[in-house]
Amino acid sequence: MKRVFIALLAAGLCFSPNRAAAATEFPEYLKADETRLLKSGEATFRFLKLFKAFDAALYLQEGYSADQFPGDFRFSLNLRYHRPFTRDQLINSADEILNDLYPDEVLLDLDEKIEAINQVYQDVSKGDQYTLFYDPDLGTQLLLNDEPQTTIEGFDFAQAYFAIWLGNHPATKRLSKALLDQS
Repeated sequence: MKRVFIALLAAGLCFSPNRAAAATEFPEYLKADETRLLKSGEATFRFLKLFKAFDAALYLQEGYSADQFPGDFRFSLNLRYHRPFTRDQLINSADEILNDLYPDEVLLDLDEKIEAINQVYQDVSKGDQYTLFYDPDLGTQLLLNDEPQTTIEGFDFAQAYFAIWLGNHPATKRLSKALLDQS
């Protein structure tokens, strides 16, 4: 658990969400083709409750609610960074949480997909934004500053990977609660 905490701390995933509006002005909705995705929640995360690390916003396809998440409908998670993080910090933190959340046999089934997304991660600087966008017809698309990096097919991958930020892991439970607007 200590190793997980250190990895999460380094990557900026172990922060307390600020229920006030995020420092980044995320729009109220996004448009994907003719489909609107409405903002479900947003949060600002602070490192050790002092330093801003990143802002996050979750969008859900219009007509769906947070209690239906994750579902086989369109959704998007946007992460805007206030500080630099290395590619390795991002990958190691994600892997640690996935290893805690899922048994080995689940991760073995997803191994090629996780490796594919890890291959395209890059270092981020202040102001950079990673977006994870799920579309049932295409899969999960990873974008860096609105530039597509890769697309990973399958709802199984989306469900597992989005759980890094929106699941029930102790390090990200508060984030999940804030983004899904659940009190």
